[in-house]
Amino acid sequence: MKVGIIGDGKFGTAIAFVAGQNHDVTIFCRHKNRVQNINKDHINTEIFPRYSIPKSIKAQEELDNSITQMDIIFIATPFQSLKEVFTSLKPFVKKGSIIINMAKGLQNKTAKTGSQIFEQFFGSKIRYGMLSGPNFAHEIMQKEPTATIIASKHKIVRTICQKALTTSFFKVQESLDVIGVELCAGFRSIISMAAGIHDSLGLGQNSKAYLLTTGMAEIGSLIQAMGGHKITIMSLCGVGDVFLTTTSAMSRNYKLGVWIGEGYNIQEALEKINSTVESIETIKTAFTLAQKHHVHMPILKTIHDLIKGEKITKETLIKKLI
Repeated sequence: MKVGIIGDGKFGTAIAFVAGQNHDVTIFCRHKNRVQNINKDHINTEIFPRYSIPKSIKAQEELDNSITQMDIIFIATPFQSLKEVFTSLKPFVKKGSIIINMAKGLQNKTAKTGSQIFEQFFGSKIRYGMLSGPNFAHEIMQKEPTATIIASKHKIVRTICQKALTTSFFKVQESLDVIGVELCAGFRSIISMAAGIHDSLGLGQNSKAYLLTTGMAEIGSLIQAMGGHKITIMSLCGVGDVFLTTTSAMSRNYKLGVWIGEGYNIQEALEKINSTVESIETIKTAFTLAQKHHVHMPILKTIHDLIKGEKITKETLIKKLI
């Protein structure tokens, strides 16, 4: 099988590593030095300097007609770059091609999901899937047991994706609820940030369990209002991803919540993290969607107020969150 990966960051490299265990993989990079590192030394030095990747993985800078030879193409870029990626892909993909989006979020201002943006470019000629789950890239590179979900309305997409990625350490479950999985992927950052705020306040595990349960119920209600299945929140892309990102300080959303809870404004918190956190715009969009669909989401509203710069006392914040 021939597998294409667009994006040479942490998750793109990790998925290439998984697929490269059994298949031929091409990573399409924008960075010339990374292309050289991967092809010559079999390592993405800037991203994972301690991990070698299989020799079945090669890299190239430009998209070209080799795309037509790919059995499946994975997109591992920031969500707001999807339109640019789809524009670049359009001249090369053929009817029946399989494209798997792995970017988590919603389009700024329009609130469109990946599948809705995809539909604008390709209609029904190209088959789409969404891959999402509780997957830290560095643990995948360590071959830690990992599971994820592929959502698509096409059985062939789910089957090919499973074939491309299933290994002794990586498993792929199936879902038909594309919109539900996409929304879980975007909205789980709300709970992650809330958990960081909670922990910065010095509260205990009882209240955290309550916060996470209530937060997931809020998100489930919004997913259902937007056409997804509420039960999807209980899957790997929902509760699984929430558990991962609310129990590890490695989560950028969790760390952002901690700094905000300690009284830093959003800009100061982002500077402390020193990394891009796309969920800020996602939270703003989610708040707009909750209002549009008349879904009561007090936890989301509290976080939205905080990132807007509203000053809330510790006592009031605890009351709003719990």
